[in-house]
Amino acid sequence: MNAQLDPQLKCLFDRARQDLDGEALTERVVATTRKRTRRLLAVAIVAALAVLTSAWLILAMPLLEFGVLLSRVLTTSLIDLGDGWLALLLLPINSLAGVLALCTKGALLVRKWLSGTGHPR
Repeated sequence: MNAQLDPQLKCLFDRARQDLDGEALTERVVATTRKRTRRLLAVAIVAALAVLTSAWLILAMPLLEFGVLLSRVLTTSLIDLGDGWLALLLLPINSLAGVLALCTKGALLVRKWLSGTGHPR
């Protein structure tokens, strides 16, 4: 070890012992944090828009075709009742979508009744 002190090293230690201005330091930290937060938010928004745009360009037509196919399947009549008043009367439940809706409503009512949270109406 050397008994002599390095003047540059001593200067650095003296600076480290000085009290920092708390308000200025806080303002710098807050400003830096805001900049990083805004930058991160901007990058996230741009990335989300890029993903949505590419998904739209890639999947737009297949999703449209799937939607059309699904609507055709769900609205297909189960029983051909002709064009009379009975067909118009039973039109809401004479499709796969109507049967699925009734079954779902029934299952929810049974679940509610079995759990004891209320009486089915």
